[in-house]
Amino acid sequence: MLQAGLLQTVPLFGAVVLVGPGNGLTMPACNAGVISVRPRLAGSASGMSGALTVAGGAVPSSIASTLVTEANAAPALLGMMLACSFVGLLATFSVIRVNRREATARQATP
Repeated sequence: MLQAGLLQTVPLFGAVVLVGPGNGLTMPACNAGVISVRPRLAGSASGMSGALTVAGGAVPSSIASTLVTEANAAPALLGMMLACSFVGLLATFSVIRVNRREATARQATP
């Protein structure tokens, strides 16, 4: 079983199976949030969101394709996943900061 690569394949693809339901739960809310900020610009916001989604997948994929070799496949992929997670956390904290600043500005305006 180890020589067939099954021990390495099952955890990788087993984890990938969880991505589908995760995207199904989060993407509709994200899309609704994107187009609800300024309803007048909903079409532009939707297009920009789609383009950023594709670019957000293309850029790390290109970087990973240049970094990953047979010798360093597992550490390189784990490093890319860690870097992408870190960028996601930075984006989340940035949105929280902007929301707090806007809430403070709304409360200060009479």
